[in-house]
Amino acid sequence: MLGYAIQFAEACLNNHCRVAFEQPQESGIWEFPEWLEFERRHGLKRAYCEGCAFGLKGKEGKLLRKPWCISTNDMRLIQFLNQHRCDGTHEHGESMGGNASHTAYYTPTFADMVMEAWYPQNWYKQVPSLAGVTKSLTKKEWANDPKALYRGIETRSCWVEI
Repeated sequence: MLGYAIQFAEACLNNHCRVAFEQPQESGIWEFPEWLEFERRHGLKRAYCEGCAFGLKGKEGKLLRKPWCISTNDMRLIQFLNQHRCDGTHEHGESMGGNASHTAYYTPTFADMVMEAWYPQNWYKQVPSLAGVTKSLTKKEWANDPKALYRGIETRSCWVEI
């Protein structure tokens, strides 16, 4: 199977396409000599992320760590993926056994992130244009006006859709 995947990716890369391969971090494929040679030859880099950072949950509702590794020629995708690491602030459910079927699919959050990374011109087309309007205040002005204090920021700001 790996040989066919590499052949397909070679054809894509020869046509200046982006490619991305995902496998669990602990997969032995990452150390296969033919894979390492393919990565080296095409300058592929790896990104690491965990399913829990994308909201992957098991049947009991606990977050599942599910460590993923993605090898790609897309630096933007690498930057996006590497920002989704487990922050260690939550408990994990067991990814095997009854939860194994839950780990077989990507979450909508993961799919959205990939689409945002690969197609920003389409993704951000749906975001309205915003302009920031800020009025600088003196310390006396903001100290005497409760509306001027917003989470400790010493200016009055509002965001206007245009």
